[in-house]
Amino acid sequence: MSSVKATIEQVTAMIPICADAKDVCSFIRTCDYACEAVDRETIPLLVKFINTRITSKALEVCQYRETSNWKTIKKLLRGAFEQQLSPQTLQIGLNSVRMKNDENVLTYTGRVEQLYYNLCNATLANKTPEEARILRQTLKDQALAIYINRLKMDLQTILRARNPETLELAMQMARQLEIEFSFNKELQNNENKVNQNGNKNFNRNRWSNNYQGNNTNGQKFGYKQNYNRGQNRQGPNNYNNINRNNNFNNFSRNNNNNSNNYPRNNNGQYNNNNRRQQNNPGCYICGRTNHVARDCRVIAIR
Repeated sequence: MSSVKATIEQVTAMIPICADAKDVCSFIRTCDYACEAVDRETIPLLVKFINTRITSKALEVCQYRETSNWKTIKKLLRGAFEQQLSPQTLQIGLNSVRMKNDENVLTYTGRVEQLYYNLCNATLANKTPEEARILRQTLKDQALAIYINRLKMDLQTILRARNPETLELAMQMARQLEIEFSFNKELQNNENKVNQNGNKNFNRNRWSNNYQGNNTNGQKFGYKQNYNRGQNRQGPNNYNNINRNNNFNNFSRNNNNNSNNYPRNNNGQYNNNNRRQQNNPGCYICGRTNHVARDCRVIAIR
């Protein structure tokens, strides 16, 4: 029977430090396991080591008390830090526990674990070993279902698919999944930043290629030339409008050049008599240029 027991070095490496109320639950559970794992002859030495792990507020509770027995230490710590609640109140608290949006898995696991531990202590008091074993397994299965169903939806879906058999395994898997999700989220954020920087550089290079450079004469593009190039790239309608404006300007320029051939009168208006004379060859009957042949009076006289 003693061959399957753990050594004092193995169990002492597992015992944590107990400083205040947040450490009492895990400390008592670990020490209970350590006392069951070692030989009966080794328990006094183990209790001395347990006393060295009690510090701060927990040490103030046990400092001037008899602490040579583990049951006495456990009773002192429970009476000082654990709330004396009824099993019904603890059951309601376990059923209503839920993971908060800004809460990590480790904090949520600690809350569920403490409620489960307090419920077991309150329910299993004054029970026979057989009744205590059955009730503990029932409460453990109940705590496992509540723990999985009250997780965040992404963690809850994966844990339901994996179907862990024990509460400890479910807590371990949830912690690992949270680490994986945080790593993947950080990796995705880094990829998004790289893509955004790449798009900015691409747009910057595209702008510089479209609006900067040298023309065929080796001169740099001016502001108006760059602006017109950008207008032309916006669509065929702008391009047609620009060509239409250029044609209109050319037509107006040609008209202005032709208008210089005609003298102006005193009012500033063009005199078109010379233009009419150039376009009208005159009457071929009488030779005058002030009328055409069909209006010639010589024909009327004849």
